Amino acid sequence: MSFYTFMARNYKSSPLMHVMRTDRERFPRNGPHKLKAWGPLIRDYLLRHPELYAPDHVTEFDVRWEEYLQCVKR
Repeated sequence: MSFYTFMARNYKSSPLMHVMRTDRERFPRNGPHKLKAWGPLIRDYLLRHPELYAPDHVTEFDVRWEEYLQCVKR
C-alpha cells in the first residue's frame, strides 16, 4: 500500500489529504520497497511545493509517515 492510499483510507478529511487529492497527478506514489528512501523523498516534494503544501502539512506528514511505517511493517 502506498502512503497516498494509506492517507486516503485512514485520513480522508485531514488537511494534508485534501491537498494531496488536488495534487494527485504529481504526488509521488511509493512502492512497498525502500521505505527509508521514500519518506525523505515525499517530504522533500512537500517542501518544494509551498504553493500547495503549508508548513502544517509537512508537520502532519511527519506524524502520518511514522504511522504508515508501523502499518506497513505489520
